[in-house]
Amino acid sequence: MILREYEHFLLDLSKKAVPDDVKRIGNIVLKHFNILAPLGTGHGNRSRKFIELAQNEFASTVPGITITAGAILGGGFTIKRLKSIVIESFRGFTQKETFDLDAPIVLLYGPNGSGKSSFCEALEFSLLGSVEEAEQKRFSNASDYIRNARTNKYMLPILTAVNKNGDPVPISSNDELFRFCFVEKNRIDNFSRIAAKAPAQQSKLIGTLFGLESFDEFVKGFSNGLDSKYIDLSGQKAIQLKDKRINLAADEMILKSAVKDLEELTAAENKTASEFKPNMNYSNFVAYLGTQETPGRIQKLEQLTEKPLSKKIGLKLESLNKLDASLKDSYEKIKCFEKELESKRSQISFRNLYQAVIELRKENPNVCPACSTPLQNVCQDPYLRADRGLQDLEHLSALEQDLSKERELHQNSLCKFYQLVKCTYDFEQSVSENEKLMPNREIPNSDNEATSEWWLSFKQQTETGISLWQEIEKLIKRIEEYDNGIDKIETERKSLLLELKQLRSCRESVVRHDEARKKKNESIEKAKKAIEQFETENKILIEEAESEKPIIEINNRIAKAYYEFIQNLNIYLKSLPGQLITDLADKVKLLYNGFNRSDPAGDLLKEIRLPLATGSKIEIAFCSKPTLFFDALHVLSEGHIRCLGLSILLAKNLKQQCPFLIFDDPVNAIDDDHREGIRKTIFEDGLFLDTQILLTCHGEEFFKDVQNLLGAERSKETKTFSFIPHSGDNLIQVDSSPSSRNYVVVARERFNKSEIRESLANGRRALECLAHDTWKFIARHGDGNLSLKFREPKGKPELRNLVEQLIIKVNKTEFIHKHKDAIFTALSSLCGIDGNSREWRYLNKGTHEEEDRSEFDRSTVKTIVESLESLDAVLKSK
Repeated sequence: MILREYEHFLLDLSKKAVPDDVKRIGNIVLKHFNILAPLGTGHGNRSRKFIELAQNEFASTVPGITITAGAILGGGFTIKRLKSIVIESFRGFTQKETFDLDAPIVLLYGPNGSGKSSFCEALEFSLLGSVEEAEQKRFSNASDYIRNARTNKYMLPILTAVNKNGDPVPISSNDELFRFCFVEKNRIDNFSRIAAKAPAQQSKLIGTLFGLESFDEFVKGFSNGLDSKYIDLSGQKAIQLKDKRINLAADEMILKSAVKDLEELTAAENKTASEFKPNMNYSNFVAYLGTQETPGRIQKLEQLTEKPLSKKIGLKLESLNKLDASLKDSYEKIKCFEKELESKRSQISFRNLYQAVIELRKENPNVCPACSTPLQNVCQDPYLRADRGLQDLEHLSALEQDLSKERELHQNSLCKFYQLVKCTYDFEQSVSENEKLMPNREIPNSDNEATSEWWLSFKQQTETGISLWQEIEKLIKRIEEYDNGIDKIETERKSLLLELKQLRSCRESVVRHDEARKKKNESIEKAKKAIEQFETENKILIEEAESEKPIIEINNRIAKAYYEFIQNLNIYLKSLPGQLITDLADKVKLLYNGFNRSDPAGDLLKEIRLPLATGSKIEIAFCSKPTLFFDALHVLSEGHIRCLGLSILLAKNLKQQCPFLIFDDPVNAIDDDHREGIRKTIFEDGLFLDTQILLTCHGEEFFKDVQNLLGAERSKETKTFSFIPHSGDNLIQVDSSPSSRNYVVVARERFNKSEIRESLANGRRALECLAHDTWKFIARHGDGNLSLKFREPKGKPELRNLVEQLIIKVNKTEFIHKHKDAIFTALSSLCGIDGNSREWRYLNKGTHEEEDRSEFDRSTVKTIVESLESLDAVLKSK
């Protein structure tokens, strides 16, 4: 089927104005179809294989597409029906089996696993040339699928047909012609299953119904374009050469712009120089800054700023005067305090005495410390007198403390004066001997040895008439001048460091300019060398790039044509479902309503819109609301969706005027509620009167119901086969003449064989069926309301009562029909005019077991059988 659809696509492509290269691609895929079809997009398998084939055959492949259209559908069938098929060593068939199919209806019954599917696949292979199940199971070779697993052999079935002239003719497989003659249960199952999925997947519905899943998967196995990692579209050598030429072009550009670039570098250098000093050129600027070979201003500044500065002494004349004032003040205070204490020396003695008495009290507080007289015997307590005396002399302690404090302050000042004098002496020692201001004098060894007398000695005049104090003052002034000189040098150094920093920044600019000029000169030299060497070094690469040009040209033609080929293939795939269901809506509605004839009238379809374009939905309008359309998949139950799928398949069969319909196991495809409607639509409504029907079934009841629905005459014309479960040998066993399941036919057969009791038993069953058919017949042509008796709730009406009521209805004058008399006569002969006939008693007795029963009267039984045949013939007539 996949190959057939692909050939259809090529035929469609041949009619389009597409480039010849696209048709070449189509022919290459067709030629190697069996190789490419099993491969998918995983790991680029199909793309890589296709590229390999295309590169080898593209140039030699002709663009003409030679696929020819198959038989013209809708009138192109030359056969009337299938006649026979011989099957041997095919799937489950081991032994040779011959099936006589020369009948309007062929019914095949058998439980699951008995061989029905193998029979249907033999028909499918003979008519279509392939088996869809084999494609879905990815059998690349059909013979591997149809081969009998036990004998490891296969033989092609021999299928013959009857043409319109009635002559037997062999049949050659023609998928185009016979594809719509098959109705498969798997397709209906898939249709209902996809209908329950997300809307995005429902676009596959029609394709699934007509068996396009395999072709859909085949198309999806092609990538949208050829990946450059699988096919060289640019030329590796050309790319390498191009990259090298890009580099060469860059070299040429470097040389072309060399003069300009160097001029720009010179201008930038001179700009830097002029920004430092107007009208200064770059070479003078560099010389001014200095280089390693020729030192300049930078090196000079570095030398000036590298020498460390002298440390300042930090003495001020103001500090000397403040220190002198402090010494004078503390010295005078000390003298004052000492004088006051000297005047109160006697009081100090008493204070010392009182303190001694207080100390003695600690040893013996109860006796006088002087005479050891008990305190109670003395005229005055010495301890109390000592306490009062100490209180009176407390001002002496305060005066002594002030004197001690002042002496401490004075000594601190002397220490500072000592440090100052020593500092001046040290400074004097640091200058030359001729510049000394003070004669060598000895000073205390440490500041702790400094005394007031030593300090006062500086105030005394020397032999020169100048005191040491005056000389120190001169020296301190000189120190101040010395420190001021250091400050000046420090200020000048800051200015030099700032200039050095600026010049170093300028030198960095010079370094950048020099580096830029160096790189530019190197790139110019490198470009000159590369241009000189390019042709020599790349001679082989240039030749290889030239030689691969024809290959790359072909590869690009392949890639371009492939892309357009895939676009057309996808467009064709999307259009297939719409093509398949064009003009089917009316027949689909008719069939669907027939299948659902038991539904309320308002639930039948008024109109149906089938999806002719991608993304469209199946829309339906019910008879109850004829102007309101619904999404069919949204509102229909699963059973109704299955009926819809079957309706579409059967409508296509009718539209194509197929001579036969092969229906594989409708019991599995359709739920119980719709089987009667399907039976009546196919076998009773007259839609398929000119169509040979081949139906397989594993449901015995369905098999029986079909034969009884057909009626005795049509049932006799029907070919039936029964597949019998194997007995352990795994051989398919076929009964080519199974007993009929039509009760009227069986009743006649048993009567002819003098099996009277069995004839009556089947006659009873036949009457049960025919009575209900008669009731429906009366209801269609008159008043079908009956007054029936029931033995229990939910029970069924008794057959006798039902037949009597039917006789009454048929006999009424208002019931008018051409078969009225025939129906009345047949029913009356079964029941008797008085309702107590021997015929009826026979029908009852024939269904129950009795011992010592009297024999049935053959003539009476014959009347019953003939009446049943007459009634059946009337009801089944059209």
